[in-house]
This record gives sequence, structure tokens and C-alpha cells, in this order.
Amino acid sequence: MSTYTNDSGSTHPVEQSIGWDLWTVATLIAGILLASIHALHVYEMLYYGFIGVFVEGVIPFILAVLIAGVGPWLSYAGYSRPERRRVIGWMALIGVLIGLLFLWALSHQELMGYPFPHAEFVTTTNVTAGAFLGVFIGLYDVRARRHQAGLRAEREMVELQRSRLSVLNRILRHNIRNDATVIRGVCENISEETSGSVAEQAQLAATTITDLYEMSERARRFDRVIDPEISVNQEIELAVFLEELLDHHRDEHGSVTFHAEVVDDIQTIQSNPELLKEVLLELIDSTLSHGGDSLRQITVTATSMDDDQLKITVDGDGDEIPTSEWAALEAGEETDLEHASGVGLWFVKWGLQMLNGDLQVQQGTTTETTISARIPANGR
Repeated sequence: MSTYTNDSGSTHPVEQSIGWDLWTVATLIAGILLASIHALHVYEMLYYGFIGVFVEGVIPFILAVLIAGVGPWLSYAGYSRPERRRVIGWMALIGVLIGLLFLWALSHQELMGYPFPHAEFVTTTNVTAGAFLGVFIGLYDVRARRHQAGLRAEREMVELQRSRLSVLNRILRHNIRNDATVIRGVCENISEETSGSVAEQAQLAATTITDLYEMSERARRFDRVIDPEISVNQEIELAVFLEELLDHHRDEHGSVTFHAEVVDDIQTIQSNPELLKEVLLELIDSTLSHGGDSLRQITVTATSMDDDQLKITVDGDGDEIPTSEWAALEAGEETDLEHASGVGLWFVKWGLQMLNGDLQVQQGTTTETTISARIPANGR
């Protein structure tokens, strides 16, 4: 079993059937026959002293020798029997077509009373050149078919993985939501009915399971809005959009002041405003969760850039987000040494990719982290 690599860099197996068959022998015989005719032509031209025509006859002779080797080369190069038949079929088809075209022109000239000298040699030259051209057409056809087969296999694999992930995602979210509710209720009961370290540990467990429950809910919301088929092209007034966004946090975080600053009353057209909303909510949540006790203010600023880009910046005055949170995102994968503490920033990265945007992070010298999301102003 051999392999080939398509244009996307993926490697796929190819049925390898090394051996000589009728098609391989046919090319060898055809090539030898054509080469013999051209050799005779070259000999005659050399015998009569036509050096210029002799040189012209050498070229088709060389092409004929190469044609004779096409079948064996295809066989030992790992092309399957159907692929070899396809290449040789193209070779024969183009060679015959060009030969017939010349014969048609030749017959017309004969009818007009102008016989063509050395017509058999010129006809053979046309057939040889056409057959050689057909080899390249056949090879291109085979590679194109391999590429299409590779793409189909990749699409099928992606669909299979999406189906598996969809099932696992639904099951895990459902189980986490239900089990987290039960565990949280038990922990709260223990906390209320006991005191001391037991109550504290029960409360800690309740808080932890609540965070897990909220993570599951965020995953559910994100999964709902990340559908690539969603395209509404809705016009958004950013000042109103951001204020509604911050109202969600003002009710839950009374100790933090939230500001929205929009330069020049920007209006934008977004194909998936719900996804943009979830991305910005996650950016604010990340700033809140890492800001610490020193966090007192978060400012969300929207600015229109010269390159038809929209820059939305989340700036918190608390502790900076650890560099380790960004290492995995920059690498594109998580390892035991480099991983984010949650899925929020991954949601941000994936969401911005869906919006054709990117993420920029500016770490402060002491505290403070500024996160900027750049997206197209017209949603494309």
C-alpha cells in the first residue's frame, strides 16, 4: 500500500498494484513500433543528406522511446491498474485524434491534387506528439481524481467527527447540568446543617460545582451560536449593543464599575451578532475572573480603524491575566505544561475566527491587561 499527499497536506493511501498487464505491454509495443518508424525515417534522411530533417526526426524518435516506457514507469511508480488504464487511455485518445486530424488534412490535399511527401512519417510524428501530450493530460486527470477522493474522504471524516462530538457534547452537557444541580443542592444542605470546617468545605464544593455548571452553560450557548450557516447581516449600533452587554455584568458585580466608550457612534453590519455578543461576554468574564480583589473598573472601547476593521478593547484595572493563559492559544493546542484554566478564551479564539477577526493582548507592566478583538466592520 502506497500513499499520496494532496494539496492540503493530508496523506491518503493508494491501492498499489505493481505488475505488468495488457495496458503496460500495449504502451511498450506501441512505443517500440513508433520508435522503429522514426528510426527508419531518421536513417533515410541521413542517407540522403537531409541533415535538417534528420534533426527533426530525432525528436519524435526520443518521444516514442519515452512513450514505450510510460506503462512500465506507471506500474513501478505505484499507480493502480485503473489509474494506469486512465493515463494510457488518454495517451491513446489524444494520439489517435491528432493523427486523424492530420489524415483529414492530408486527404483534403490529396483530393486537390497536391500529394504530401513522406506523409506516413509526418502522420506518425503527429500521433507520437499527441500520445506524449496525452500522457500529461492523463497524469493531471489522475492527480485531480486523487485530490477529489482525498477531499471526499476528509469531508466524510469531518462529518463523522462532528457527529461524534455533537453526541458527546449533548450527553456531557446534559449530565453535567443535572449532576451539578444535585451535587450543589447536597453541598448547600450540608453547609446549612453543619458548621466549622465541614461547612466551609461544603460551601467550597458548592461554589466549585456552580462554576462547572456555568462552564457547561457557556459551552451550550457558544455551541448554539457558532453554527457557520448562521448569516443574518444585522446592522448594529455599537453604543446600544455594548450597554446592553454590560448591564448583564452590572447586576452580578456591584463592586466593579463598567463603562462603554464608542468613538463616533459606530454602526456595523455583523453576520452573527449573537456570536459577537458571546465573544465579548467571554472577554469580560476573563477579565473579571483574573482581575482579583484590586479590580474596580472595566472599560469596553469600540474604535473604527482605517483598514475597515472594528477594534473592541476590554481594559481592566485589576491583576493581569497570566501569560500561561495565552500560551496554549498561541500554540493552537493544549499540553500538560501549557494549557488554559478554562474554555472561555478558546471560545473567544474560535468565535473570532468565525467572525474573520483576531485577538490581541497587551500585558501591563504591573497589573492590568488590555484585550482587543479586531473584526471586519462589515461582517466579512
